Amino acid sequence: TRRKPFQGENRAQLIARICEREPLSPRRLVPSIPVDLETICLRALDKDPARRHATADELAEDLRRFAAGRPILSRRTSGLELAAKWVRRHKAVSVAGAAVFLVVLLTGGLGWSMQSARRAEANALLGEAYDKLVFEDYRAPAIASSHLAPTEALGGDEHTLDLLWALVYLGRGEWGAAVELLDKMRQAGPDDLRVWYLLAWGQHEDGDRAAFDETFSEAERRGPPATAEEWFFRGLAIHWEQPAVALESYRQANALRAAEHEFFPQALLHLARARNQQLYATRSIDALADAQANLRLLIDNGYYGAYPYYLLSISQRLAAEVYRGSSGTRGDLADQYYAEALKWARLGQEIDPDNDRPITAEAECLESMGLFEEAAAVRTRALDAAKQPVRRWEAYHYRWRLYYWLGELDAARADLDELVGFDPDNIAYKYAYPALLAAERGELEAGREIARSLDRERSGAEAVLWSATCLRLLGCAEEARALLAERLESMDFNAGLVPPQGPVWLAALYAACMDGGDLADLEELTVGVATPWKLMGEAAFHLGAERLGAGDGAGSLQLFEQAYRSFDSEMRYTFHARVLCVKMYDDPGWPPWITTSQFDGPMSAGHGDGGVARRTAGIGEERDR
Repeated sequence: TRRKPFQGENRAQLIARICEREPLSPRRLVPSIPVDLETICLRALDKDPARRHATADELAEDLRRFAAGRPILSRRTSGLELAAKWVRRHKAVSVAGAAVFLVVLLTGGLGWSMQSARRAEANALLGEAYDKLVFEDYRAPAIASSHLAPTEALGGDEHTLDLLWALVYLGRGEWGAAVELLDKMRQAGPDDLRVWYLLAWGQHEDGDRAAFDETFSEAERRGPPATAEEWFFRGLAIHWEQPAVALESYRQANALRAAEHEFFPQALLHLARARNQQLYATRSIDALADAQANLRLLIDNGYYGAYPYYLLSISQRLAAEVYRGSSGTRGDLADQYYAEALKWARLGQEIDPDNDRPITAEAECLESMGLFEEAAAVRTRALDAAKQPVRRWEAYHYRWRLYYWLGELDAARADLDELVGFDPDNIAYKYAYPALLAAERGELEAGREIARSLDRERSGAEAVLWSATCLRLLGCAEEARALLAERLESMDFNAGLVPPQGPVWLAALYAACMDGGDLADLEELTVGVATPWKLMGEAAFHLGAERLGAGDGAGSLQLFEQAYRSFDSEMRYTFHARVLCVKMYDDPGWPPWITTSQFDGPMSAGHGDGGVARRTAGIGEERDR
């Protein structure tokens, strides 16, 4: 399972859990583990010495039998034995049950009493687990061992147990295990809409876009959600694809729960996240006050530690970016929002000094204000505090760019090397950015060779487009065009599509990049696409590189700005374009290895005229889970 059977924050907690708790079933962590292998492992971990293997030879024999496909010697612990173990470790909890047991024994109701007590205990644990995971926090770290495992031993409702185990897997980011379990549940009982939406969410996070589309569409065909939980799970499934739809789902979930005079803190939290995502994408602050009110409600009631502070800081910073560059009162508002963003980020750090999220929010705000050196230092603090690999990746993802802008090329390259370790297939990390750094070092030919290696090592239209774009950024415009023309004859535009790309779009973009096409012509092909801005961001970026390679500095900056303003996420062309825009704002003659027409500062009035610190403000990542 790649996980220790018992975990604890310190030695004393670990020892207590070894003494008091049963290990989690390995198949709950990794459903593909064979039953016999799980049986052997759990026997080896049994707390009763009489049940464990008597010798190492006996354990070895069991393992040899498993490896050879023969029947094993170990047997599984029965449900009654598991319940008995639980009672022995929880004597205080069992006192009342024991008293009832004795009375019923005297009246001849032993069997009924045991079954009734087990059912009552299982229902109580299951209800507590459901409320905690569904309504409060699906990431609750201890709920699996404290509630689900004992409920399983007591014979709790199997369907609800499986649903909650799936939610635990999703909360841990174990997408594959969640999808496997939920798919089995869907086949066994296809009428539970909660299962459909959770499955769609897991498939989306697991990167299976086709399966996600099919599952979510089928869930929608089955009719609108009827319960608060169904609305909430629907929002989670569609959160990144359609933030406006997710927002409405969270609102419905909260309203239904409120009608029952119950609190749904998790719906409020995700409602605020969806509002931030909408603010990021639309640059509209219409719902800002609502989002902030919900987050303050969570803070006032003590939910989620520093996380609401982090989200509040993000919303304030995004509002500042909307107003940035305006004059008069609106310009003053930008400064006020930046001050509020820093305040909430730093308050979050006081609430939980070991949490990297509010530190990240501070770094985002400082970068947005153009304070790159201070932002890099805070990113380093966030990296030191990050406990999850995805959070460390995020810190490196933003810090390398800050180092690049500051001219600290060795530090930038070191961060890129770390990023390749996280995502070895990422074209930008492995090829585009290292090629750019090599050129900045004066090693122009080495950078060009990195760009050429992308074409040699990867196949498909996207790889060829990126290789040509890198060559153009490094001053090899004719070589880039020749590469595109040479690969055209054998290109399959149906292969390697990344939604919302389609073969017609990809072929048209390829032709435009080869022959210097017009962005307006490509825009006609986005009609009817669910997320057209993603396509336009991609096109503006590659055509901007084509313009730069042709020596048109002003035209290229205008296109890079358009790619940046697509706000297509911090892993796509908004991020890539910002890397280049900041360099061009800071030095109108950049890149020095290409002779370009000059331009008079930023093309967009929205950046204002307050120098690099104001002109180069950025957009936050807000890709948390």
